[in-house]
Amino acid sequence: MTTDHSWTWGWIGSSSNSERTLTLRSKILLPPIIAMALVWAAIHFYWKPAETDAAKEAFIRQNNRLLAVGQSDVLHHLLERDLAAAFSAMETLQALYHDEWFNLSLYDENGRRLFPLFDETRQNRPSKDKLISLRQPVEVAGTQLGRIEVDIAWSREQQRINDSVRELDLMLLIIVVLLLSVSFIAQYRLLLRPFARIKAAARALAAQDHDPANTRYLDNIPNDEVGELMHSFNEMAHRISEKTTRLRSVIDAAVDGIIVVDSEGRVREFSPAAESIFGHTKSAVLNQNVAMLMPESMRGAHQSSFAAYNANRRPERIMGKTRELTGLRRGGATFPIDLAVSEAVVDGEVHYIGIIRDISERKHAEEQLRRSQEGLLAQAQKMTGLGSWELDLDNNTLLWSEEVYRILDVAIDSGNIALTDFYAKVHPDDLARVRAARRRLLESHVPFSITYRVQPGNGLQKHVSERAEVVFGEKGEPLKAVGAVQDISHQMREAQRLEQALQVAEAATRSKSDFLATMSHEIRTPMNAIIGLTSLLLREQLRGKQREYVEKVHTSANGLLHIINDILDVSKIESGNLEIERREFVLDEVVEQLDTVIGIAAREKGVIFAVDIAPELPHRYVGDGLRLQQILINLCSNAVKFTDSGGRVELAASVLGRFDQQIRLRFIVRDSGIGISREQAERLFQPFSQGDSSTTRRYGGTGLGLTITKKLVEIMGGIISFTSNPGQGTTFVVELPLQTIAGAIETVGTSDPQASPLPDLAGAHLLLAEDHEVNRLLAVDLLEAHGIRVTTADNGQQALDLLQAQPFDGVLMDCMMPIMDGYETTRRIRQQPRFAKLPVIAMTANAMPEDRQRSLASGMNDHIAKPIDEMELLRKLNKWVKVAEPRRASDAPAAVQAADDSADVALTAFPLPGIDTEKGLAVARGKTAFYRRMLKMFASSKRDFESLFRAAQQDTDPVCAARAAHSLKGVSANIGAAGLANAAQYLREACETAPADIDLRLADVLAELDTVIAGIDRLDEHQQPDDSVSRHSA
Repeated sequence: MTTDHSWTWGWIGSSSNSERTLTLRSKILLPPIIAMALVWAAIHFYWKPAETDAAKEAFIRQNNRLLAVGQSDVLHHLLERDLAAAFSAMETLQALYHDEWFNLSLYDENGRRLFPLFDETRQNRPSKDKLISLRQPVEVAGTQLGRIEVDIAWSREQQRINDSVRELDLMLLIIVVLLLSVSFIAQYRLLLRPFARIKAAARALAAQDHDPANTRYLDNIPNDEVGELMHSFNEMAHRISEKTTRLRSVIDAAVDGIIVVDSEGRVREFSPAAESIFGHTKSAVLNQNVAMLMPESMRGAHQSSFAAYNANRRPERIMGKTRELTGLRRGGATFPIDLAVSEAVVDGEVHYIGIIRDISERKHAEEQLRRSQEGLLAQAQKMTGLGSWELDLDNNTLLWSEEVYRILDVAIDSGNIALTDFYAKVHPDDLARVRAARRRLLESHVPFSITYRVQPGNGLQKHVSERAEVVFGEKGEPLKAVGAVQDISHQMREAQRLEQALQVAEAATRSKSDFLATMSHEIRTPMNAIIGLTSLLLREQLRGKQREYVEKVHTSANGLLHIINDILDVSKIESGNLEIERREFVLDEVVEQLDTVIGIAAREKGVIFAVDIAPELPHRYVGDGLRLQQILINLCSNAVKFTDSGGRVELAASVLGRFDQQIRLRFIVRDSGIGISREQAERLFQPFSQGDSSTTRRYGGTGLGLTITKKLVEIMGGIISFTSNPGQGTTFVVELPLQTIAGAIETVGTSDPQASPLPDLAGAHLLLAEDHEVNRLLAVDLLEAHGIRVTTADNGQQALDLLQAQPFDGVLMDCMMPIMDGYETTRRIRQQPRFAKLPVIAMTANAMPEDRQRSLASGMNDHIAKPIDEMELLRKLNKWVKVAEPRRASDAPAAVQAADDSADVALTAFPLPGIDTEKGLAVARGKTAFYRRMLKMFASSKRDFESLFRAAQQDTDPVCAARAAHSLKGVSANIGAAGLANAAQYLREACETAPADIDLRLADVLAELDTVIAGIDRLDEHQQPDDSVSRHSA
């Protein structure tokens, strides 16, 4: 197919394009010629045959009429049987139409020819194909008498028709000649001559042979369609000229060189920048092979790759990619270039456009930067002890940085370190791990980060840290492995020193905590005596000065006891030993006790204390009620302390939010006191910190209360905040999460204070496995007071035997017993299917969370720590024990109370060294006589503790000694000997983890034990008439 413009200009001259066959003139004249040819064909192939057929039919009809006229004469003569007349009539017809009728014949009814008698012999007779045979029957009344036949020549009619056609052909030819002449003249003037001008202008445009300032390529434009075409050409030519000018300006102004090469490798365009880069002029390079711009060594490869690409063109292989190559200047010097190649098709021919940049300066800068970076890297590696290595995965070449040589103490000039030499430096204990890490790196491309030891030599040993990974190419293929090796010997030494320092600090903290706990206990014991005795003195009739002195002593003692408690709490918080309990408490009781304590202090100072508890608050909660009370007392007592007489302190409690059985309470303590400045607020919660020294002098205190309060709130999962302005009072806000009890729908102020929170356990039958007699005595008395029948066992094996002999509703299991401990006993119980659901509750002095987990892991249902809290024990029994045959309360054995507890007042008034009698009596549920029996039994069973412990140390069972210390701890806690219980706990820990400290810890235990027993022995000297208590044995 030819393009439009190729044939548009073809009429002016011959075309070199063999496919072009029609000129514009031919195409313009061809339509009328074709139309005339169609008219001629219609005349000759349609009109003439039709006209001939019509004339022939008319000729036949006319001769049939003439023959019919003759037939009537012949019929008349035949009817008269006058043949002569009939023949005469036939001859007359023959004579009349002699020139056109031939072979005129008459036949009878049998087909015999009657006329003529002889065949016709005329010489001018036409050929048979120019004759038309006609037949006319001779009949009358339907009876055929014969027929007339004749051959008629119609040549004259044909000649007439042919003459008419020739006249039409001549007329048509004249019309065609006139039309073509007029058309040619009009086309030449109106079309061909303007098109010739356009063609010349197009050639000038293609050759850029035109002044760009002249915006008109064509003048004298006619006002018709051709004129519109010429106007459009002018506009097109102007735009092309502008684009060409801009493109040339861009090429000439481009910093990068631009070279255009055709498919044969010849240079077709060479920009000024390219002239500057290569040193060649444009005229010297045009039409030359582009290989002249390359070094001789690269030309062969270029020619091969260029030919291969042309044979199999794939533009995506070169489009948009920049390659770094070497160019050749005119003087023969080579230089680095960046080459980006693109492809374009112009007039059906492929051209390659190359963008070339001289990167000599960049390469020089990169080389300088590389050298600088290598120097900096080497210096940085030397300073940090960090070396590097690189392994080429293609040729397996391994390179090490200089710092690796220094780490391994290998001379840098000794050559490359082989991998086997490196492995030889690795510590034998770490070698397998190092090899495995490298194998995973190289085989599976798994990065590693490991620490190991190397032995450079001379008996030295270094710790190194190494990280490595594989570097991948653009297509995901592994290229190389890189790694970093750092000498961390100094860091390891520092870490060891830090660990040692941390251990020392932890030991110091433990020592401080031990000291504070011991001192707190040692101070608390005489303080209890001072407070108790001053309380008794204040009941006596004292003179004015005496009462004043005693009151001051009593008040000071209480203040000192409060300070001691605060210091102990801070110590527990700092050491992480402060535990938050989760037990049921009643908010009414907390608020009531708070109102009692704070209300007295407020009234004494003349401060109004108001409590506002929202009515929608639930009544009972699960949490640490004592710590909540401590938080509120600290905040309220502070508010009262810093509020002058006539002021006001308010406590408000409300619900902040609920979710299922979780509730978040908000407590607000607001006062109208002295307030807090911004500077004071910044250190408000710091230990031993108050507003300023004048505050301490005026109001007293240690500055520990708010510190403890903040820590308690945070430990309980809450937040505390405050707002204050000097002279305008202070508002503290505490938000605490608590858990409500399912089914406890009554709110604060609506519960019955006399209602028992626990159901009746009367009738339950429990097995108590406890090896210590005092603990058995205490537990049996406590349980029997609630109508629970108790059977005791001294060890685990005895407990198993009793379980086989009789049924029980549950088991209270001490964990540390001789022969078989509680853990093993429980495991054996659970091995028997019939005991799968038997409740087993641990009752032990082991109170740490891990002790509870160990109990549960052995198969126990729950865990309660000694000293036993009566309500907690009953709650857990109620949770797990289902009484098989419950009895009425009236059927339960009555708890026998002391006949006259007041007669034994000396038990609390007289201080027992090492024993907190208030705690002991609380454990004994206030039964003084029963508590005395506990003390006497303790002294009797523990006098020979040292010999029993030494014998336990020689036992083959390694835990026998720890079990003895554990037993002493539990029973000591039950009688209120906290110092002895702590010492026994440390002795047990020494038995389990630090055997070297056993003798030291045993000495502490014996000192505490001697003090406790000595005090119990002197108890009889102060005994009042004894109360008798009858005990019911199981």
